[in-house]
Amino acid sequence: MRKSLKISIITVLLVCLFGRWNITSVNASFVDGSKLSATVMGQKYNYYSTVYLHADYVYASATVETDNKSNKPIGYMGMRARLYTSSGTLRTSSDWSYNASACYSASQFTNNVKDKGTYYSKGQVKMYNGNGYNTYTCNSSPNIQLRSLRMAHFPVNRNGLTYGSDYYSTGAFNSPDLILAEGRNGIIGYVKYADLNECEDINSLEEAVRYQENLKIEREIPVYDKNGEEIVDYFVVDNEGYADF
Repeated sequence: MRKSLKISIITVLLVCLFGRWNITSVNASFVDGSKLSATVMGQKYNYYSTVYLHADYVYASATVETDNKSNKPIGYMGMRARLYTSSGTLRTSSDWSYNASACYSASQFTNNVKDKGTYYSKGQVKMYNGNGYNTYTCNSSPNIQLRSLRMAHFPVNRNGLTYGSDYYSTGAFNSPDLILAEGRNGIIGYVKYADLNECEDINSLEEAVRYQENLKIEREIPVYDKNGEEIVDYFVVDNEGYADF
């Protein structure tokens, strides 16, 4: 049996055992297309496409599930996942896979794509009708944008610090040490990642309450040259815009 087929079967088995695959990474998100429904041999099924965004890659899935969480025998549900660019170009696709154990929900996933761009998912599903299969096309998912530059390669200054725009970063792991910023006097330079994010270390409800009670309306941090040595301006972190309802 080919490796890719083994992987597909393992993927379907995992989804059947644990329900829909939940993405738990803090640097991941997903968005579903609107669900469609079809009734085949008296069983109502729901089906939909999903596009997933991680820190530096995207992929797609197609899912079919029984409406009442009733398990279906092996081979009753088929899925084919496809990922498209926002222009409608097919970027990657799986072959058809079928549920490899009795289950009520199964998904098939595409390979990862790491190229910056905007993507959506639009897959297909099959349901066994007693004498073959009914085939349906899922609604497209909303677009999702991959903005990171795979672990962006920033230039390094003479002090060994990376510097550049934080626009494509999705977390500390791929942010530069010195972040491009404009100071309050309009001078372009760099703020230190540590200065800009000094208030991130909150690990309990008590710490969050205490932090909020002592939060300043604004705080000022230095703007440096690209070597992180000379202060050329100051950047204001403004907290006046807080509101709750």
